Amino acid sequence: MTKSLQLLFGTGALTLALLFAPAQAQNDIVAPETGPVAVELSPPVDNPVLRGGLLYDNGPLVNSVGTGVGGQDESVLQSVTLGMNTLGFGNQVVNQNFMADDFTVPAPGWDINEVVTWAYQTNGGPGGSTMTQVHMCIWDGPPSTSPNLVWGDCATNVMNSTVFSNILRVSETTTGTTDNRSIYTQTSDVVVSLAPGTYWLMWATDGTLASGPWAPPITITGETTTGNAEQCLAGTTGGVCGPALDSGTATQQGVPFQLYGSVVPVELLSFDATVSGQDVILNWATSSETNNAGFEVQVQQGESWVALGFVEGHGTTTEAQTYSFTASDMAVGIHTFRLKQIDYDGAFEYHGNIEVSIETPGTHLLSNAYPNPFNPQSQFTLSVAQEQLVTAELYNTLGQRVATLFNGTVEANQVQNVVIDGAGLASGMYVVRITGERFADALRVTLLK
Repeated sequence: MTKSLQLLFGTGALTLALLFAPAQAQNDIVAPETGPVAVELSPPVDNPVLRGGLLYDNGPLVNSVGTGVGGQDESVLQSVTLGMNTLGFGNQVVNQNFMADDFTVPAPGWDINEVVTWAYQTNGGPGGSTMTQVHMCIWDGPPSTSPNLVWGDCATNVMNSTVFSNILRVSETTTGTTDNRSIYTQTSDVVVSLAPGTYWLMWATDGTLASGPWAPPITITGETTTGNAEQCLAGTTGGVCGPALDSGTATQQGVPFQLYGSVVPVELLSFDATVSGQDVILNWATSSETNNAGFEVQVQQGESWVALGFVEGHGTTTEAQTYSFTASDMAVGIHTFRLKQIDYDGAFEYHGNIEVSIETPGTHLLSNAYPNPFNPQSQFTLSVAQEQLVTAELYNTLGQRVATLFNGTVEANQVQNVVIDGAGLASGMYVVRITGERFADALRVTLLK
């Protein structure tokens, strides 16, 4: 057992499984075939509902539509015209035979949800699928170079469904006459966000029959070289891995797979805030954008979020962009901001949250009374830099105190709301005198009845 294999799979039970696994050929090679085989199998799993759109398709598998037994599509090995003879590559979980092929993620990145692969077993017919497991992982380079693991462990079953693909693997001498290599579609849960770059998908498949599973290569009529896939025999990286070659032509093959998910709409590099007096200046930057209509700036008020404004985006770009928004005249206290990034099609996602604290400038901060003039009530807010006892009293134009509006302790940097009640008072002008231990201030209000 290689060091890489021991790292991923440990020892003990797996070592015994490898020692006593049934011996199989490395690949499925063209051999004399019998006529059509109709193997009765369990009912197929329902066709999966793939999560997200198709991000990437590594290559075609069908090169002859509707020519197979029962009108099925065929993946025809060009054994006569091109001298190819590898029907499928060994891809067995039990033997730790893995296939791997590369894909490139463009900016701004992908959120992958599911991966689709294909496999068959000799004497597996077009009924229910014989596949039971898919072990999968993602590397940052070719497995033969001992790369770094990006996702998965290649030891856990991630298959969520399997179904007959309506494709038969045949050679040019058996096209239209045999269905004993029915290809099954495996859908696997692979939930990962990938930044731009080139990656290698690796997988092995398990099934119920004695022969295989085998991974059919990409099939293109007239082409002997269809990709740059690697095959790893009894391991996952290093010297056990090498080019996946057709043994008839010694040309490298690709293996088909599909990636499903969504493009990362906006890649946010930073989001921060600075305070200037009672203004909060929000700054953020993106490294790339896709269909970005813009950003709605929101602030939390209680259990709800309120929009403060909108900043237009740059649509689709791979260049870094910077943005700024100023939330003016924010009240003393703690405020939480976030960004709602909106696509042109209305799709959106949130970024944040950022908390900022607005402190009382100087000794105190007194708002204007609102409404003013008023009837029957008005109100104002007060905050102080240091905790202290504060009184607020209402006086008429004769200098007579007509009401005590507030008398108590105001905590530092907390907003105190004070109500002016005009019930029982005559129309006219009044003065509110606010006196603290470290300050004094006043407001003029008018009561109109």
